[in-house]
Amino acid sequence: MMKKMICVSCLAALIASFAACTAAQEPADTPTETEAAQTQTQAPVTTAKTEAPVTTTTEAKTAPAVSAASEFEMEVSGDGVEITGYNGGGGSVTVPGEIDGKKVTAIGQSAFYERTDISEIILPDTVTRIKGFAFAKCSGLEKITLSEGVTEIYPSAFYKCSAIEEIYIPKTVMTIGENPFFGCEKLRSIEVDPSNIFFCSVDGVLFSREHSRLHTFPMGKTDASYTVPEGTEGILNAAFYGCAALTEVTLPQGVTEIGPSAFGECTGLVGINIPEGITVINSQTFFLCSSLASINIPEGVYSIDNAAFWGCSSLVDANIPDSVRNIREDSFADCGKIKAVYKGKTYAFEEMDALQDALRSD
Repeated sequence: MMKKMICVSCLAALIASFAACTAAQEPADTPTETEAAQTQTQAPVTTAKTEAPVTTTTEAKTAPAVSAASEFEMEVSGDGVEITGYNGGGGSVTVPGEIDGKKVTAIGQSAFYERTDISEIILPDTVTRIKGFAFAKCSGLEKITLSEGVTEIYPSAFYKCSAIEEIYIPKTVMTIGENPFFGCEKLRSIEVDPSNIFFCSVDGVLFSREHSRLHTFPMGKTDASYTVPEGTEGILNAAFYGCAALTEVTLPQGVTEIGPSAFGECTGLVGINIPEGITVINSQTFFLCSSLASINIPEGVYSIDNAAFWGCSSLVDANIPDSVRNIREDSFADCGKIKAVYKGKTYAFEEMDALQDALRSD
């Protein structure tokens, strides 16, 4: 402005130099295509006049816009804020790290429940806990960025987020509840930061760091057969739940525990071995495994719990060892074809009560 005032006052004498001065000194309002390309590839310019537009242009293209605090419902506890609901628009949602001077530390239970219009969630590094069903049934959610601050992921946190194909667990996570990815039917891979001291990923399958416990087999993984690695001692609750593509699973002899619902609704599962170290067939372990035709229960198993084989409609051959002392009355419910063999005697489905009487009398 000052330049123009000076030039006007000297117009008669300096009209030619005014045009040249304007072209040489006045910065353009919008960078040219060449300047924009240079901004992307060259080191930042150090002069004050050129830094400002470069910084502004880059941020506008790459930095996600933080959603307004007014779009969130929350509960305040001490110096922290827990997000309990979201009323904003769909698409990409970036949760703010601070609201009214308080850090956002948790995503509460069912906070984003059934927000099918959200495609991406970005969490700040202030968030440490993601509670149960926090993003349940967000069927349009394709990507979630877990911050480096997250330490705990509750059970079923991402229940039926059916569009997610992969997820990355940061190094800060210390606790993961029972299958937080339950119902994520397209999830093909769970990757873990190599620096995490509690968990690791083996071919996209989530394990405890020392490989002793298999935590979660991604529901969308397309392998027809899977061999659990040697050294694994436990298959956790619902670890393979709903993995319909699996037809055969091989467990090493070192496995001593298979959690409830571990293979529930593995509708394509035809064959699986139960290692000799197993003592209990837990509730719903093979619930609705409708293709499973035979099962050999090893000596040492003393109890077959509630609904362990409920709905295994193809199950014909089931060997019951002498060690079994308890079979719950619904253990083989809806297994209409079964021929259970106990101490050399065969019991049909309608004779399950007689089998239980035989167990009690021994």
